[in-house]
Amino acid sequence: MLYGLTPMRLAYAVGALLAGFATWTTPWGPGALRAAVASLVIGIGAVASWGRWRGTPADVWTVELLMFAIRTRRVVWTARPPHIPWLNAPRAQHQHPRRTR
Repeated sequence: MLYGLTPMRLAYAVGALLAGFATWTTPWGPGALRAAVASLVIGIGAVASWGRWRGTPADVWTVELLMFAIRTRRVVWTARPPHIPWLNAPRAQHQHPRRTR
């Protein structure tokens, strides 16, 4: 399409440029910090757009890494059940009075 990018990767580049510009123009910090963060955002967008490793695009690597992290982890509940005194207390035995003769 443009610069050899697919429509999706062109959207990554344009989105990163817009996010970098928005980061630069908002007055949230000193100019040097805003410039560094804006450059980082644009750099991440460039890597997502043009980056490849072993012939696989960077966005595919990101999705594969996230799927690996999600699928290889398990959540195990190890906490004990809460202690509720009136629920776990032994039941009192009803005692019958002894008959006396």
